[in-house]
Amino acid sequence: MGGNTKVDIAFQYLLFFLEDDEELERLREGYTSGAVLSGEMKKRCSQVLCGVVRNHQIARANVTDEAIKEFMRPRPLDL
Repeated sequence: MGGNTKVDIAFQYLLFFLEDDEELERLREGYTSGAVLSGEMKKRCSQVLCGVVRNHQIARANVTDEAIKEFMRPRPLDL
């Protein structure tokens, strides 16, 4: 029967976080036709989001106190 990508939360997340447009289109076509099941869509979404979170955790771990001080340093407004 196929899924509705307009309301499927996993697909909606993939719209924002999956960088490969061709893969996104394959998933959309497969899901609407019924070739890709809901569980498969959720699994792919989980893989993509875990990658995003992992990259964020790595970047956050590399933030130093000096970088925070520089970021928070008051600067004159360029008007």
